Amino acid sequence: MQRILADALGLHQSGKLSDAEALYRCASIVEPGHADVWHLLGVLALQAGDVDKADKLIRRALETTPTNYEYHYNFAQALLAAEKIQSAVRPLMSAIVLRPDHHKSYYEVGTTLRSAGEISQATDCLERAVYLLPTSAVYYRALATVITLSRGKPHLAAMEKLRASQMVLADHDLVELHFALGEMYGKAGNADKAFANFVAGNALRRRQFTYDESEVFGFFDRIEASFTAVRIAAAAKHGNPTKLPVFIVGMPRSGTSLVEQILASHPRIFGAGERPDFPIFTSELERAHGKFPEIVGRLSAGAYQDLGQAYLEKLRSEGEGADRIVDKMPSNFRLVGFIHMVFPNARIIHCRRDPVDTCLSCFSVLFSERQAFAYDLAELGRYYRRYDQLMAHWKSVLPQGVMLDVQYEDVVADFESQARRLVAHCGLEWDNACLSFHRTDRPVTTASAVQVRQPIYKTSVKRWEPYAPYLGPLFDALEGR
Repeated sequence: MQRILADALGLHQSGKLSDAEALYRCASIVEPGHADVWHLLGVLALQAGDVDKADKLIRRALETTPTNYEYHYNFAQALLAAEKIQSAVRPLMSAIVLRPDHHKSYYEVGTTLRSAGEISQATDCLERAVYLLPTSAVYYRALATVITLSRGKPHLAAMEKLRASQMVLADHDLVELHFALGEMYGKAGNADKAFANFVAGNALRRRQFTYDESEVFGFFDRIEASFTAVRIAAAAKHGNPTKLPVFIVGMPRSGTSLVEQILASHPRIFGAGERPDFPIFTSELERAHGKFPEIVGRLSAGAYQDLGQAYLEKLRSEGEGADRIVDKMPSNFRLVGFIHMVFPNARIIHCRRDPVDTCLSCFSVLFSERQAFAYDLAELGRYYRRYDQLMAHWKSVLPQGVMLDVQYEDVVADFESQARRLVAHCGLEWDNACLSFHRTDRPVTTASAVQVRQPIYKTSVKRWEPYAPYLGPLFDALEGR
């Protein structure tokens, strides 16, 4: 039995997952009650993206051996992969009780509590993770997002010591460390050191992938050519008439998380977060029918109905019983016309923010998902201009009343009026709960997880001014020079 498990584990670790699974299955036949087998099969399923299967298998291992910290930790990973964020805290805490020096569990608890808005507890856990593994740049960056300046000064010194040490850090760790330092120096009001670290971190990150700007802008050109007012109006007749979805779009860091949090505070609205469904659907359509967006003129009425139904089934599983469900995927700004074709009665909210503040905020955040345009100031500025052009196109071809522009600075200056405007656009009556959005208990997994837990503040308006001496390439790109 042990020989079979050892061979299976070797295959697993070398990436031969199907061979490893076959051997694990053999082991489960030889010894059906062996908890390690079910646990490792669950880990394998998790790596393959089968979250439900992973949940069942690791749960079975836990029922047999509830005292193994790894089982609890990986069960939490399955829950996190299924976006059951708050449910993951309990097994992570169990892992910590069983293995008090398990720094990964402290890190996962910390980031999970941050998503849930428990900032003080999140800070405690992340500090513990850093204490247990003081060479982890990833842990430092997570801590930098939640810790106050006064409490974080010793950590800032430790980060600088790590950066200056002879220890060889991989490029991805250096990226994490530079963004952590940038965050902390920004809190300290030291624009020089903050920006120097953001530049270094972004330059390293930019070298890790290829970004073809002409291809991206060419795709935007093709979208504008394909989605004309006539074509959108004709296809929308075949779309699903539901009013359930509300789509929030815009550049990253433009206030989309704040707007979703305001709406999700309404008792009849559910905030589903950043849903990947529409981008996935467009990829599936390409495989079945040809290149997107050119195929939109060839799709049948049935195709629009099928797509709408598939999307609604996914959405309803998230917010059962809600009158409106918010899909806050900023990059869906590229698909606004297509969304309207599929759901002609759905409402779209376009979040806008000062262009320089938006771009600087993108430049100073290390996104969990790669935003290929965001790591070079000139590329970032040119992308913003092209996005702005596309949004002007949507405004010209969509029926009036479908899309609402919301300016971040207006929300900050006159919060209640703008909040009422948002709720009215969704076709619902006002509820005062929206005024206390920062108290709403729901997980937020974006880079704005900490900010949306605070009442409205104005310190992010004109945030770029202390950094003005360094923003020449961005200014030039935004102005078309």
